[in-house]
Amino acid sequence: MHLHPLNLWQRQFLKVDGKLEGWIGGGCSQDIIVEEALKCINTGKSVLIRLSPNELNDETHSFKKNFLMACESEGTLEFHLEPVLPMKKMLIYGTTPSAETLANMGKLLNYDIVVMGKNPDKLSLSDGINIRKEFESIDGASYAIVATQGKGDMRSIRSAIASDPEYLALIASKRKGDKLMNRLLKKGINKNDLQKIKYPAGLDIGAVTPQEIAASIMAEIIQLSRPDLKGRTGIGI
Repeated sequence: MHLHPLNLWQRQFLKVDGKLEGWIGGGCSQDIIVEEALKCINTGKSVLIRLSPNELNDETHSFKKNFLMACESEGTLEFHLEPVLPMKKMLIYGTTPSAETLANMGKLLNYDIVVMGKNPDKLSLSDGINIRKEFESIDGASYAIVATQGKGDMRSIRSAIASDPEYLALIASKRKGDKLMNRLLKKGINKNDLQKIKYPAGLDIGAVTPQEIAASIMAEIIQLSRPDLKGRTGIGI
């Protein structure tokens, strides 16, 4: 978490455990700033904050929060609180056209991408995308998408389940997905784990081409990562 006092353009850091590196103006402001900074870490959103002995009546001001502060100095402090969060890891199983497009989209949106499958070198992938030639379970993943589409479905789904991601999707029709789930159930895969798999993958936008399918999946992931903005469009900065 970066803390920027706006008038001096100094930068301080607050860790998730509440430990502060730097000085932010003394006891009158520190408790408020630490509390608000921890909220920013949880929401992932930046915020502008003003602490002043005077109320701010101008409705056009850019400060999202205004706190009255009764310090003897009678000064005003302004802060830009900016969360610095780790990149979320996205696992993509398969080397299909949908997997390729999804990987490049994810990288563009600043995800930590790992593509797994046979002959990953044949894909045209952006720099910085990690590849594995075998299906693996990888800890710490937020998202996993099985894009094998008939080429190693069972093995990739097993690996994806073992990775225990927050979101697990399978690129498949409802009919094909049901068949795969039944086969996995007969192989001893836990029913609760199978029920967490989202298929067909992505938002229902009528996607047909590999590129459209990838776009629908990324849209769904973005929607899931912004639960407080669900149903709203055209959000400005």
